[in-house]
Amino acid sequence: MRRDFWRAGFVCGLSLAAGLWSAQAAAGSAVTYRVLHTFCKTATCNDGALPASAPTTDANGNLFGVTAAGGRFGGGVLYELFPRHGGERYFKHVLKMFCDPDTSCDSGGEPQAPPIMDVSGNLYGTTSSYIQSTCGAVYMKSVRTQLYVLHAFQGTDGCHAGPGSLVYQGSASGQAYDGASPLYGMTIDGGNNSSGTVYELTPPKPGRKTWSERVIYSFCHISDCADGVHPGGNLVMDASGNLFGGTADGLIFVLSPNGSGGFDYHAIHVSATGESYTGLVLASDGTTLFGVASKGGGSPAAGTLFSLASGSQYTLLHTFCSGGGSCVDGNGPTDIVLDSQGDIFGMTASGGANPAPPGVAATGAGTVFEYTHAGSFLTLYNFCAQANCADGGNPVGGLLLNNGSLYGTTAFGGSTANSTAGAGVAFELQQ
Repeated sequence: MRRDFWRAGFVCGLSLAAGLWSAQAAAGSAVTYRVLHTFCKTATCNDGALPASAPTTDANGNLFGVTAAGGRFGGGVLYELFPRHGGERYFKHVLKMFCDPDTSCDSGGEPQAPPIMDVSGNLYGTTSSYIQSTCGAVYMKSVRTQLYVLHAFQGTDGCHAGPGSLVYQGSASGQAYDGASPLYGMTIDGGNNSSGTVYELTPPKPGRKTWSERVIYSFCHISDCADGVHPGGNLVMDASGNLFGGTADGLIFVLSPNGSGGFDYHAIHVSATGESYTGLVLASDGTTLFGVASKGGGSPAAGTLFSLASGSQYTLLHTFCSGGGSCVDGNGPTDIVLDSQGDIFGMTASGGANPAPPGVAATGAGTVFEYTHAGSFLTLYNFCAQANCADGGNPVGGLLLNNGSLYGTTAFGGSTANSTAGAGVAFELQQ
């Protein structure tokens, strides 16, 4: 049942309140870490549990995100964290409670992807389940009214939207979505060959209400699945409309507009070390991709950090768990962001210097890392550094870089007594 879909994703990644502050020296640099919110603060977890992605921000510094579980109906929540007193404290507001996939509910459930925001402040995102364990949906939560399902996947057009956010023209440069151009995304399963899809979702024409969806690629289309299976992580769209992504079986692809309204598929890199790609980001030059793989790269196959220049020139930047099996540098990177100087920031789902929260089947609680433009790898923070893992542990999403601070979430840990392993936290990290 799809009730266990997010759990399976978390376990795969791992086998692989407010006002708590701490400072930690890591690799010669000091960072300041604080918990903005601990999830599942009530026995019913109405505020959500197990956040699976980085938050999104608006111009006022408010943070918007999702949890994959919790809420009144058990299917997760869409939440807002808003700063008060100059950012000294953050308060939480639940914008929407999603439904358990086994109930007849038209909102969908178990969201994993971070929402995106348009120029009017509306939020768009995906759920991995939708009405009685089917294939998930794309939703819009408007500023003033309810949540609308823009499209419900039926299996043949895709199934189970993954952790990557929706993308659009201008998203790679940080522009807000205009609300009028097409949105693009991936599903892990479904399509013509049940191996996943890339889809396009187009807003309605003036005077109409219905969004239109079309599949622009179904994976395992080429003989022996040489085009890859089960796309994971996120899509990246460049200024020319090319879409870049990765698959679970170690392939990076591009879908390029062909001038006739369609897209042409090209494989631009195939891993020789069993990598499973989970995150890509486009550099400011518009031609270089940086990315991470959650596994592969050698023994013990704990993942890699790499660049891909000029379409296909692959460079291995770092192999995780490379410290003789101790994994002090982390195990299973999840996603990355770039700053204006070309420094790379990301997290690992496990590994690091501290044990995982009780009941979590992982070696280590995960890390926040930096790879500098000069080529140095630094561990900025080791999760579960505080007593009883009050600072959170085992992140499975990415990071938001905003005004010099990094914002993210952990799937487990936190100072709640309502879950053995903890239900996760939202945090801020400053250097």
